[in-house]
Amino acid sequence: PGYNIFVTGRDGTGKSTITRDLARRFAATRPTPDDWLMVNNFKDEYRPRAIRVPAGQGSFFARRIGRVVQDLEIALPNALENESHLERKGALEKNYAENRARLLDQLEKLAADHGLQISRTPSGFVPVPTIEGKPATQESFLRLSEEKRAQIEQSIAAVQTELEATGKEIGRLKQTLHNEIEKLTAEETRFVVGNRLGILKEEYRGLAEILGFLEELQDDIVENVALFAGGGAGDEGRGPQPGAPSDLERYDINILVDRSDVHGAPVIFESNPTYQNLFGRIEKRALMGARTSDFTMVKPGSLLAAAGGTLIMEIEQVLLNPPVWDGRKRAQQNKQH
Repeated sequence: PGYNIFVTGRDGTGKSTITRDLARRFAATRPTPDDWLMVNNFKDEYRPRAIRVPAGQGSFFARRIGRVVQDLEIALPNALENESHLERKGALEKNYAENRARLLDQLEKLAADHGLQISRTPSGFVPVPTIEGKPATQESFLRLSEEKRAQIEQSIAAVQTELEATGKEIGRLKQTLHNEIEKLTAEETRFVVGNRLGILKEEYRGLAEILGFLEELQDDIVENVALFAGGGAGDEGRGPQPGAPSDLERYDINILVDRSDVHGAPVIFESNPTYQNLFGRIEKRALMGARTSDFTMVKPGSLLAAAGGTLIMEIEQVLLNPPVWDGRKRAQQNKQH
């Protein structure tokens, strides 16, 4: 393992057949290497991750994740609409409403003590002077004496200062409410998702790459629970664009190498060792006049298919493609094979 072997001989002597036969005999005595999967890197979608699972379990693992996501499409909305969750959310909203009303009552009392009313406008609350208990118009205000107008303006300035402080406090209370509802939603979501993924974590205990992915998957679902609760990432009122991936495709598993039918180490004969055939390619889709791609469109080459086994190539074809040989050497030097 780890060596390049060059086989030569006269044409027609069966060297290709003999080489493959010897490689298969040796491969049969070797363990079957792991399957390879490509998954989303939730922290950096432009750098997806390749992970390994035990041989023959790649497709099974992908199906399990798919079923978990499908189940969560039903379970999460139900959990966030159940009576217990809504009661806790309602208690938070009630507390916010009571505190907000208390602050506004205090403000209105202060305004009344100064002969003013608090009026709500599209831009917020403003103090309005009153004359005989009614909001003053511009005409009635100008009919007042200069001394009275000056007194009212002083009152407005005093109330305006308190109004700004009250506005800031209400804003703080609103942000606190938002944070507490987010925390409550995250707790409920983490509980639901944790129950579904807990079985998988137990089954793949000891496999750091898989466990790491499951933890990242859980964290991302908690952070993006709106995708499951009907609040997709797209613009409101607009359906998905034709050919566009769904929001939940971020949780798909791209099966790069599936060895469910392989016994022993793989033996791959690459008859056309072009760069793409050997190292793989990234396909693209046309979407709204642009060509886009993601981790689900990465296709493996024969180098990855032969990982842990033997890759056989015709040297003449390899030398006709200089970038192939250079890339192959770099891959071996960097242990990316």
